[in-house]
Amino acid sequence: MMYLATIILATSTLSAHADAVEKINGHTWIHGSEDCATNTDPAIETFQYDESSYILRQNKCLDSEAPFIYVLFGEHTVFVQDTGATEDAGRFPL
Repeated sequence: MMYLATIILATSTLSAHADAVEKINGHTWIHGSEDCATNTDPAIETFQYDESSYILRQNKCLDSEAPFIYVLFGEHTVFVQDTGATEDAGRFPL
């Protein structure tokens, strides 16, 4: 019985993971511009994954790697995983 419960839990976890990957991959991220002097995209793109999770992406015209920043809201705490690459607050106001 314990083995069956483990399989059911693993299956539901894999299904939830697949749904999350599909939702994130289905989002069309901004890509900057060929000529960054004419780029009109925001410095930070915000994608709301769910009611307590956001994914922010740095504009490629600010940094070619376009790193992601994850913001997770808990009941009493906010966790920010910042992988951003631009320190200039004027160019990247986070």
